[in-house]
Amino acid sequence: MDGQENREQQVERWYRTWRPYLFSIAYRMLGSATDAEDAIQDVFVSLQRIERDEAEEIRNEKAYLAKLIVNRCLNHLKSAGRRKEDYVGEWLPIPIVDRSEPLPEDAAERKEDISYALLVLLERLNPLERAAFVLRETMDCDYAEIALLLDKSETNCRQLVSRAKRKLETDRKGERSSGPPAAWASGSEHPKELELVRRFVSAFSRGQIEELASLLTEDAILLMDGGGRVHAAINPIYGRERSLALLKAMYSNSLAGARFEYVETKEAGPSIAAWREDRLIALLMFDWGPDRVGGESLRRLFTIYNPDKLKLLGLAPPAEAGAQS
Repeated sequence: MDGQENREQQVERWYRTWRPYLFSIAYRMLGSATDAEDAIQDVFVSLQRIERDEAEEIRNEKAYLAKLIVNRCLNHLKSAGRRKEDYVGEWLPIPIVDRSEPLPEDAAERKEDISYALLVLLERLNPLERAAFVLRETMDCDYAEIALLLDKSETNCRQLVSRAKRKLETDRKGERSSGPPAAWASGSEHPKELELVRRFVSAFSRGQIEELASLLTEDAILLMDGGGRVHAAINPIYGRERSLALLKAMYSNSLAGARFEYVETKEAGPSIAAWREDRLIALLMFDWGPDRVGGESLRRLFTIYNPDKLKLLGLAPPAEAGAQS
């Protein structure tokens, strides 16, 4: 009985100590907080069943737990890949949303978060490429650690990361696509981005296309996720002119009469929840970057319409229309 209690205490300590680390791996591999939590839950349920002798032999608990979560995530990605092949349109990751205003001391933590734009690009990788890239470029693991976690040689792991970078570099169309983990961070400058989002909402809610045009880069991209449940563009929309045409259609149709609320997403910073009465109908996330005249412009707009995904955000209707102008 004492051994059983000690084992339970050990598992509980592991959970308290390593859950944030395991969640970072799982979320970046899966692109869904719900799926990441499920993977962690599965890991710790399985730990309750290990023999006492086996538990006592664990010398590096961090590596042991990381291997368990990576394996769970790889299995999930392989099965989810088949479902995503049948998914209608773009599959966008499910962000972590918070209504609270970020504090100044949160800035350092935000710098360590990976960007939502990168999470979207990671969907282009196969499971092993994604795992190797996440571990190397966002978790700062060395190749010896990655080799142990993936049961591959260090040479193979280097090849996986290199192949992943090449794929991402192609998709990012010339943006920085290699380097230390900081190169993949969200880098959110909250006050500046919040002001840009306010300008976007002000122009969009009034149908001021010229003002919207001034906020978009020439090669802006709009991506929508309706999942076949609601009407949304199936393919990415490329370029300022085509993007403006779609924004005009959104203003007149899918978001007509919507109330807009400012929310904070962990990966994209200041974002917009669109409400119709008490129903969340869309989440808009922004990827801002330097333009050719030294300012900041919108490079990508990500819009989730799929009601199944919106439900997973856990947002209750706002008390008032916070962002509506």
